[in-house]
Amino acid sequence: FAVAKAIAATESIASSRHMWPFRNTHDSKFADALIQPVELSYTVESLNALVTECGLELVLPCYDQFSKAMGAVWTMNFSTPEVQEQFEALPDVNRWQVVNLLLLDKSPLLWFFVRHRQESNDGRYEFRVAREFLDRKFARAKTSVRNYVRGPSDLEYKPSPESQQYPFRHQDSLIRSVVDHADGCFTMREILAELGVGAANHKMVTDIRVQTTTSLGPYLRTMQA
Repeated sequence: FAVAKAIAATESIASSRHMWPFRNTHDSKFADALIQPVELSYTVESLNALVTECGLELVLPCYDQFSKAMGAVWTMNFSTPEVQEQFEALPDVNRWQVVNLLLLDKSPLLWFFVRHRQESNDGRYEFRVAREFLDRKFARAKTSVRNYVRGPSDLEYKPSPESQQYPFRHQDSLIRSVVDHADGCFTMREILAELGVGAANHKMVTDIRVQTTTSLGPYLRTMQA
């Protein structure tokens, strides 16, 4: 740490734009950013290799609030049907790797669900999940939420005395329509047909599933068969 601090204080390093964020910063931030011995950048491919060495496998992306804010997803629509068909014929990990490389720093964060490796896995689990999503019936999920708010004087966070209906109204008109049509009587395939959405479009189906039935978008709950 002392050597790193001495190097950082040496001109022209000290006056470079790369060092400006670390001027007068906390020691822990300096150490974590500049002398972190285990820092490693991953792609989907290298992350999958690491997971495989541990006897595990990537199952599905775990979409996070940061990727949601960027509008970043692991699905893509290409300009020609031929390329789209080739892309969707790839195993899950290969498709995610293509998206990761094409989008670079605009790709979603590498957050994935993993499980113990299964011999029966054909590498296209996400497509099976999409089919099961289409064949299930859903109803709207409703609950209430109370936020913690900071007091104006003591600046401490305390539960708000009022609760709000949750989840909040979705901003996307298609997602709102899907949620409004989910009454527990119709399958998602039937709902999408009613709305004129093609169930054969894997990107469309997967994006709707992520935005309505995951912790990132808990708008629908599945009905028991």
